[in-house]
Amino acid sequence: MMGKSGFKPMKEKSSRTLGNGRVCGRRIWKRIRSQRGQSVVEFAVILPIIALVVFATLELSRVYVVQQHLNSAASMGARTGSIRNSTVADVQTAMDTYFSSTEVGANYTPTITGVNETADFNSYVTVSVLHNLQLFTTLVPGVSGVTVPLSSSVTMRHQ
Repeated sequence: MMGKSGFKPMKEKSSRTLGNGRVCGRRIWKRIRSQRGQSVVEFAVILPIIALVVFATLELSRVYVVQQHLNSAASMGARTGSIRNSTVADVQTAMDTYFSSTEVGANYTPTITGVNETADFNSYVTVSVLHNLQLFTTLVPGVSGVTVPLSSSVTMRHQ
C-alpha cells in the first residue's frame, strides 16, 4: 500500500531515536544505556570532591569577611582614640557599635593602649582586636569545634 507521497511507509522496528531524530539500533542503544550507568558512578565519585571545594570556598570567604570586619573595627577604634580628650570607654563604645551589626557581635577581645585625655600630638594610640572564629565544620562527622584565631592591630597618632 502506498502513501500519499507515493512511498511505502517503513515498518516499525524495535529501534529508538536519538535526540537529533536519527534512528539507532538495539546494539547502539544498549551501549548508550551502559554509558549512562558509568556516568552515574563517575558523578558519585566526583560529588564529594565538588562538595568539599564548595564548602572550603564558603569557609575561606567567611574568614576573609570577618578579618575585614576586625580591620575596620580596629581602625575605627584607633581613629576614635586618636581624637583629643577621648577615653578608653569611647573607643570601646565605637567598636561595640561597629561589631553589633556583624557576625563577630560581642565575641571579641580588644587591647587599647595610648588613650588618655592629656595625650600630646607625638603619642600613638594602638588598638588590637582578637576574635576566634568558629568554623562550620561541625557538619562534617568526626570533626568538631575548629576555630581560627583572627586578629588585627591599628596604630594612629593623636590629633
